[in-house]
Amino acid sequence: MSPFEKALRGNFLKKQLLITLLLECPSIANRASRDNLIIEVHKGRLIANFTRNDTARIDVENIVNTLLAYPGALEELISSIRLRDPDTNALQALEKLISFIRLEDASKALEELISFMRLEYSGTNALQALENFQREILKDSSPSELNPISRNPVTPKEASTSASTEKQKHWFGRVRLVVSGLALVVILAVLVMLANGSKTIAGTPTVVPITSSTLVAKSLNLNYSTTGLGRSEGVLAVAFSPDGKTIASASADKTIKLWESSSGKLLRTLTGHLFEVNSVVFSPDGKTLASASADKTVKLWASGTGTLLRTFAEHSDNVKSVAFSPDGKTLASCSDDKTIQLWEVSTGNLFNTLTGHSNFVLAVAFSSDGKTLASASADKTIRLWEISSGKLLNTLTGHTEWVWSITFSPDGKTVATGSADKTIKLWEVSTGKLLNSLLGHSDGVSSVAFSPDGKTLASANADKTIKLWEVSTGKELVTFSGHSDLVNSVAFSPDGKTIASASLDKTIKLWEVSTGKLLNTILGRSSVEGVGSVAFSPDGKTIASGNNKTVKLWEANSGQLVATLVGHSEWVGQVAFSPDSKILASGSGDNTIKLWEVGTPTLLTTLSSSPFWIHSVAFSPDGKTLASASSDTVVKLWDISSNKELLGFSGHSGVVYRVAFSPDGKILASASADKTIKLWNTATGKELNTLKNHTDAVISIAFSPDGKTLASGSGDNTIKLWEVSSGKLLTTFVGHVDEVVWVGFSPNGKTLASASSDSTIKLWEVSSGREIFTTTSQQSAGVTSSAFSADGTHLISGHTDGSIKLWDVVS
Repeated sequence: MSPFEKALRGNFLKKQLLITLLLECPSIANRASRDNLIIEVHKGRLIANFTRNDTARIDVENIVNTLLAYPGALEELISSIRLRDPDTNALQALEKLISFIRLEDASKALEELISFMRLEYSGTNALQALENFQREILKDSSPSELNPISRNPVTPKEASTSASTEKQKHWFGRVRLVVSGLALVVILAVLVMLANGSKTIAGTPTVVPITSSTLVAKSLNLNYSTTGLGRSEGVLAVAFSPDGKTIASASADKTIKLWESSSGKLLRTLTGHLFEVNSVVFSPDGKTLASASADKTVKLWASGTGTLLRTFAEHSDNVKSVAFSPDGKTLASCSDDKTIQLWEVSTGNLFNTLTGHSNFVLAVAFSSDGKTLASASADKTIRLWEISSGKLLNTLTGHTEWVWSITFSPDGKTVATGSADKTIKLWEVSTGKLLNSLLGHSDGVSSVAFSPDGKTLASANADKTIKLWEVSTGKELVTFSGHSDLVNSVAFSPDGKTIASASLDKTIKLWEVSTGKLLNTILGRSSVEGVGSVAFSPDGKTIASGNNKTVKLWEANSGQLVATLVGHSEWVGQVAFSPDSKILASGSGDNTIKLWEVGTPTLLTTLSSSPFWIHSVAFSPDGKTLASASSDTVVKLWDISSNKELLGFSGHSGVVYRVAFSPDGKILASASADKTIKLWNTATGKELNTLKNHTDAVISIAFSPDGKTLASGSGDNTIKLWEVSSGKLLTTFVGHVDEVVWVGFSPNGKTLASASSDSTIKLWEVSSGREIFTTTSQQSAGVTSSAFSADGTHLISGHTDGSIKLWDVVS
């Protein structure tokens, strides 16, 4: 596969996001750069037409607009691709784009584009929009009107002036919008290819000047950048270890992560793949982990140590799935190269290659006796193979779109398949007979899994849900909702009591099968190597940032790095200064809280909370007490002078992400994955109130300076204001398009700031709920944390690309 094709077939989330943004909004100038669309181009003849020098930072949105407007630009691009890589499907895509953009033979071009999208972008919102659009045209037009443009091409100007083309004007605009979305994806990939080593810009220190009628955030040009780009991408696959104690996840960020299933604690991260990891599976004895990647390789890892044992590199294209035989001696892998390969695990010997599918092979599974292998393909078929001979036993047909997932029942008598046609099918292995079709999902079925007793089937879907089905009847039992994006994978725990689901929303969720209750959410942000938290010292002199295993101290005025505090062994999730600015507390994924003396700087003490991730730390207003929140759902209070635990507050049913003291120190608020905020009496530990209204995890909270109001930010993309005394919901601020990771009041209480994974920071007028300011499109990296300075004149923000930005807020 060429570099261009690799780019074009890159992260599915990125493709879907770009297309969706174009479909939803005619101008994406304010949001397009959110997914690192600012790239650096070193070489490229075509790019030179649009830049003043050989090395420039190119805004892809501007290039798209230029290419769509510049006569001959797309043709020149096609010529370049034809010379470089005449066989790539990108050439076909661009040729269809030209005919569609020019509206030549529009009906035929539309049909061809839809066919192409079904092949390359099955399951995307863009494809759905195109299909809906086609149905509208067919429904609203008479036979004679179906293709007026194919007979007499109409220019945009003619379409806007002809009395008979009001309908054409409507769908002309929509056509251009849809095509622009696809063009953006294709052209981005082309730029990656032409760049010849181009890279995403990470940690750019300069804050872009931004203006508002009421507020101005000035560029301070302070270099707070840390090294490396550690984006947290979607989770593509998940698997339980045979003993149920460990969960493995595969991600688009090229890593495999091992988690403690009981606590959600990150145990280790396995690195070595060059592209996204599509599949991960444990060997039957749990000692080995296999992974499949878009880098064309399969890797074997020692699950206990994370050591890379072996790399299989015989596939010629993206490897989509791997599976161990029940005895652990054989490994099967399948690929976009249309083959299935069988490997001897002990020696790494490739002993058979199974061919026959006419399109990508997307999933493989062994029968319980190890004698049969099933494969699912983009050619819409399922094939059953005899392992010993490699003989094709049967071909199962019935799906009308790509077959994405496949699994055997525990007794080996039934195969379940999930497809882009929105159905799950159950097949009898011995005869190939279709037993049942399960209907209920509103989008493609990305994963299927049998419970250990074979009585229940779980399915994951592009509609963001997980469903449980009764196998004997085909009855839908329950639907689990909670993910905010496509669910890629589901897996049962060995005891059948828990389901793990992995999603493009960057989370892994654990569900109780019997009740459907959400047990835990493991945030993908735990894999971020960027800035996890930032804090201003109360005296305004120092900025602290929590990074990958370190805490950094910066001089606020100059941006100079003062010290790097080393001691944590995992990612640092939050940092907090004591009221006198002398002590800094840090909470980490290594399950500890560390207290540091800022002036020296030295480590004062380590508080070992429990075997759980510490998500949040906060000092009481008098500085005598520290609150902590962790993955075990418990909130704790610590005596700073003695380093002893004072109280433990239990009541949340999910991970606690944030804690905050009221200004008088009498109330502690806690925010949780269970979608609630709890208020606690700090003297007695008594629960005072539970605030309920968010529809997703509550990630951030903050008290107003007078203590009368509490603000909360959530994974449901909203900010809510609550009356502390009564628990009454006062108002909801809507404007972010991704989770709200931080909220904070200005010192005078009149302004609320919010930071989001959508890469923006917003300021809101508290009294009216009016959005008064938002950062511009150049703010490309996701925001992980933010904080006001004590005097309210500055705002600090930490980002997923490792950068820290200081904003001068002028009212």
